[in-house]
Amino acid sequence: MAENKKRHGKRRQPAAKRRPMVRLSQCMIVKNEEKNIEQALGWAKNIAFEQIVVDTGSTDRTVELAEKMGAKVYHFEWINDFSAAKNYAIEQARGNWIAFLDADEYFDEKDTKLLRGFLDRVESDPRSYPGLNFIRCRWINLNDKGEAFVIQEQDRVFRNKPEIRYVNKIHEHLSIGEGGLFLTDIKIYHTGYTKEAMSSKNTYERNLAPIEAELRENPDNLTMKGYLADTLRAAPDGYDAERVVDLYTEIIEGNKAGKSVYKFTVDNAYAFLSNYYLNRGESEWDRALELSREASEASPENPDFDYYTGLIHHARREFPEAWTCFKSCERKMFGEMIPRSFYILGNSNQLFIKMIQTAVELRDNDGFNKYLTLLFKTQPYEAGIIGPLIAAVCAISPPPTEDEVLELLGKHYDLNNLRDKVFLSRAAVRASKPSLAARLMDTITKDELDWVDGGAPEADTAAV
Repeated sequence: MAENKKRHGKRRQPAAKRRPMVRLSQCMIVKNEEKNIEQALGWAKNIAFEQIVVDTGSTDRTVELAEKMGAKVYHFEWINDFSAAKNYAIEQARGNWIAFLDADEYFDEKDTKLLRGFLDRVESDPRSYPGLNFIRCRWINLNDKGEAFVIQEQDRVFRNKPEIRYVNKIHEHLSIGEGGLFLTDIKIYHTGYTKEAMSSKNTYERNLAPIEAELRENPDNLTMKGYLADTLRAAPDGYDAERVVDLYTEIIEGNKAGKSVYKFTVDNAYAFLSNYYLNRGESEWDRALELSREASEASPENPDFDYYTGLIHHARREFPEAWTCFKSCERKMFGEMIPRSFYILGNSNQLFIKMIQTAVELRDNDGFNKYLTLLFKTQPYEAGIIGPLIAAVCAISPPPTEDEVLELLGKHYDLNNLRDKVFLSRAAVRASKPSLAARLMDTITKDELDWVDGGAPEADTAAV
């Protein structure tokens, strides 16, 4: 036995106990991302075989920080082509799987572990996932409060194969074909649509040139026309509404005719046009309703279109129909499945305000009290919300007295507290209830007014 061990060396570990050979290459392209680069690299630090950063012309500390974190940094001359830059990054990767997230995107710690665990299972038993080439994930866009407001899907984790590459100069996507698996539990978080991020990047100028170049090469590309319409709406000096409407209308009509266009682009066109025609007044409400109904039928998982349809019925004073739509929207928002959404997930308070207003018209006291209480509890100091709530309370038939309104407000606020009195008086002004605002202000003492208008009393000011 000893001679046998010597001849053959150390015995190989049984296959079942060997660690699966997952080599994950994290890739990204960047330009002036010093605010994001540490988080962008940090999420994958413990699971990535290598981290590849392709810089396209940063003038800040992006490259320095990436190198400090151990990333392999390459440089690519910008040629108004996102796919070219991303494909260059892929060509540097030596792993067998690639995770390609932007610098303003990340997996959280829980989902990072889920992703690594799934890739381990794939590599340890390939027969269980025959032909798997890419993983589709939820794509969660966060607003300034860290709340989800747009939810879609993205293909960002894929095998490192020569035939899998990005296409399109802008709004690029992977050319993969078949072989995908949608892992609904794994989510990519995106912070690029926050106000701070949008203001720090000139997305209009950055995007317009490659979109127009792409359309010169492919003038019938409806998806790219959707991106053009989106970009035109971000023009710093306002946009040509007629041109944007024409582009979105062409997308919807093309989709009906069976032309190739991304579903995301079609839904976006419906969302814009439904609101556009709603806001143009009563003469266009039939058109708005037709569009929102078409969208609901085409995308029944999207609560936005129930909301838009409800808004149109509400504007037409068709309150039972509006209530049905708003309740359907609520069920989809808070059901077991994560819905797709452009708008309402990040603006759920607007839905509840409309439900309160509709409940008033329907004389539905239970519905009125339920959603009124919900908003008073969750958004007590949002003037843009509480103002409309006060207006809704005052619209009850028969209308309540001011004493009754104050009694209701007293259940949710401290009417002896300066902050609450000042806030509610301003909210009452927003609700076009100046008499109620005056009554609240009359309870404020002169000393309290000094604090509101100027800060501290004279003695304290001198001391400072």
